[in-house]
Formats: sequence, C-alpha cells, structure tokens
Amino acid sequence: MTRKNKVLDYVLLLKGSIPMMVLVAFGLYYFAISKTVDTYSAYQLLKKAEGKDAIGVSSGYTARRAAEVDRLYQRMEVDTLHWKNRLWNYTAELSRAHACPVASYPPVVPLNIMDQPLLMQTLAFKGNFKSLMQVLEAISKERNIGLVHSVRFRKKARDKDIVLSIDMLGKGKGDRKR
Repeated sequence: MTRKNKVLDYVLLLKGSIPMMVLVAFGLYYFAISKTVDTYSAYQLLKKAEGKDAIGVSSGYTARRAAEVDRLYQRMEVDTLHWKNRLWNYTAELSRAHACPVASYPPVVPLNIMDQPLLMQTLAFKGNFKSLMQVLEAISKERNIGLVHSVRFRKKARDKDIVLSIDMLGKGKGDRKR
C-alpha cells in the first residue's frame, strides 16, 4: 500500500495537464503576446502616417490654441484714445461698489515688448483683502480694458488697509503683429 502512494498517477497527471496548459497559454498571451501585438500595430499605424503629416501636431489642438490666442488679443485690444477714461470710469464704479478707494492712477506708460507696442496703466486700490480680491476678479473678467499684467499687495506695518496695485496692459486696435 505504501508503494502505490509513491507511484505517480499518470491518469491524474494527464487530466490536470490540459487545464494547466490552457492557463499557461492564457498567461503568456496576456503578459507577452497581446502587448507585443498592440505595440506592433501602433508602430505600423505610425509608419503609414509618417510621410503624410507631422503626427505631433493635431489640427484640432492647433485650431483651439489659435482661437484662444485670438480671444486673448481681443480682450487686450483697447481704444487708445478713450482707454484711460473708460478704465477710470470702470475703476470708479468698482471702487464705489466694493468700498475700495482708488489710491493712485498714474499716467499711461508706452512699452515695447518683443517689438509689440503696448500701453501699461497702473491702478492702485486701498481696502480689506476680501474687497480687493473682488475688485481684482471684476477687473480680470472685464473686456476691452486690457489684461492684468501683474498684481502686488502691500501693507505697511501700522496701516490697517492693504494697497492693491494692478498693472494693466493694453494694445491699440490694429497694432497686432503675427
């Protein structure tokens, strides 16, 4: 009886080997063959398209990017003759609505950035942080008054109000270079 236990049962081994082979085949396919086939098919697609167009440039992405740049240019375009008055009237309304008085309104400074003629106007408001953030948000969303170029918050040690300085950049209509 002990001898029979030590002898390998070949019938049982043959019955179990077929499911084991199936499991090994599925494992090989999943871990090696399927990934190789997917990579090879992607390589063939790239090889076919190599001569037609540049793959790295998507026409949809390029169109969306150009539309976004045009939208930014349109927000930045200002009427150079009336820009300072329009900006002053708008900031006066914001100042009254948010209880943040205008601290300074210096003259417009002409700039040349990368051969682009631009105008820079600095605005300064005094108030508490919440009101100043509401003013900044309103200015950044308004169209045709320029784009917010930089923002600075300052508070002197003994002063209770914070000073918000906003630099606005404007571009005269028709001055656009590409």
